[in-house]
Amino acid sequence: MKGKPGGRGGVRARTQTAIVVAFSLLCSAYVAARMIQSSRITDALVHDLNDADAGGAGFGSEASLAGLPRLTDDARATIVGPTLDRASTDNDGSRLNDVLLNDAGDLENDEPVLLGQVDGVARGVVHGWACESGAAPPSSVSVYVDGFLVLTSRASVPRGDKNIGRVCGRRPASEPNAGFSAPLPKLAAGRHEVRVFVLDAGGRFKSELGGSPLSYEETPSALALADELRRKDRTIRDQNKVIAQLQHQLGGDAELWSKTEGFGDGASGDWTGDARDGGFGTDASTRTQKHAMHENEAGATQAGVNADGYVTHAVTLASDAGKPGGEERLLAFIGVNTGFGSRARRDVLRDTWFPSGPALRQMETQHGLLFRFVIGEPAKSDERLNRDLEGEIARHDDFFRLKHTDTYDKLSDKTVMWFSAAVTTVDADFYMKVDDDIHLRVPELERFLVSHRLTRSMYFGCMKSGPVLSNPKQRWHEPEWWRFGDSGNRYFRHCTGQIYGVSRTVAQYIHDHRSILHRFANEDVSVGSWVMGLDVEYVDERNMCCQDCRGNSKCIATFQWRCSGVCDPLTNIPVIHNSCPQHPTPHGNAAIA
Repeated sequence: MKGKPGGRGGVRARTQTAIVVAFSLLCSAYVAARMIQSSRITDALVHDLNDADAGGAGFGSEASLAGLPRLTDDARATIVGPTLDRASTDNDGSRLNDVLLNDAGDLENDEPVLLGQVDGVARGVVHGWACESGAAPPSSVSVYVDGFLVLTSRASVPRGDKNIGRVCGRRPASEPNAGFSAPLPKLAAGRHEVRVFVLDAGGRFKSELGGSPLSYEETPSALALADELRRKDRTIRDQNKVIAQLQHQLGGDAELWSKTEGFGDGASGDWTGDARDGGFGTDASTRTQKHAMHENEAGATQAGVNADGYVTHAVTLASDAGKPGGEERLLAFIGVNTGFGSRARRDVLRDTWFPSGPALRQMETQHGLLFRFVIGEPAKSDERLNRDLEGEIARHDDFFRLKHTDTYDKLSDKTVMWFSAAVTTVDADFYMKVDDDIHLRVPELERFLVSHRLTRSMYFGCMKSGPVLSNPKQRWHEPEWWRFGDSGNRYFRHCTGQIYGVSRTVAQYIHDHRSILHRFANEDVSVGSWVMGLDVEYVDERNMCCQDCRGNSKCIATFQWRCSGVCDPLTNIPVIHNSCPQHPTPHGNAAIA
């Protein structure tokens, strides 16, 4: 039976139509509001650019700052407002609100909460935002150049940032009128300091904005487009350097450093004391930390390197060769991995192939080969070993010490840190890791490195591809064996861990990405995984894994596979050294002392 006109079906249809129409009207209203807001912001920016093109704030020629009010003569009390950075205005503004509430509670009752940030100077115009929290009228902004007041403006330009609206107490918060664009006068050519302050409504207080002071360079005439682009590019590069340094110290390494590094308890990485230069106790542990800090800074001064916080005994170079930013690189920085219980091994190496005494300096200056024993920090229970090591360092000065808890299960972490620290403190063509239980023929190693010096990206050593051991009872068990496929699979091609090296570009890659490089249980597998996806030349040098160097004058490194090094190294390394002398070689090289 058909429904009558005006029945239930007709009501449903009219209701659906009304909903669609209402939704369309709401969408249209929203789009119109956004277009109006965008238009207002665009008009404000165009107005600012026109002001900049017109030559600044009413000064037709170069302005003289003499006679203008000075910042030092300003009678207003300066208060320190809440610290706001660019990250504070991201996401939902909770960080801004937290900072505001925390700092507001510390202010005197009669002190206002003054906020703001300088975005920068573009085409002679200072841009930013400022407000007095909770005050309705736009706040006044004072701009000083080289300590002289050049103009006072009102922060009333729409910003379109709801987080700024929230902390400033604007309504509606999504469209705060708290921005400012203050054209600078035409200044004398050269670099000037610009400082910006926000004033309270009562005229009694002022607070310097975040990002102030900042540097501004005035040119003799209007910049051509190409010159302006070059200037901006230079500014961006300078800012990127600062950002990279901050990220290097606080960012990408934070998780790794907090787990294994840092002046502190040796395990958590927490700092002891209240500040970097204070808070050290009198116990042996904190004395060691203070000494390590001193060694780091002193070594950095002598070697021309940055005291970047993860080298506790830096390298003192014998010449300008190898200093970062210098004109000459060393051939190789060779780190011999060692531990706190290996003093006897180190003495055997110094008596055989590892250069010691005057030969250490001669090897660096005449052959470009920098040798150092690489070691970290002891666990809490090994303070006696640490004191013994400090005496050994003072006697031989042939260590490169990392701020790393030195245990075998953290060898992959130590390897990351070794390459990262080495490439940032010494400028060389190659960086090598060598175990302290093998025999090395230095002249043949030098010959190999020189022959590959023009190779830009290289990963070299004695290559292998063994089975992935999934059985936890086996010595070289890989807990993450499933990453390599089904049980019984083989590893990708990689260098054996006794001796291997990389070129500078690869070491720099490890440094740049150290925070996200995966660490497998076996350190040599870890390194192989880092370079596997790179456009790198693999050099399988079989002379770096000789089982017996007698009768083979081209052998570079000698060790036994069954012992993962020289079997009974304290006894056999001197025997191998006498059987396979460093020099002379059949190739006619002069002796290396």
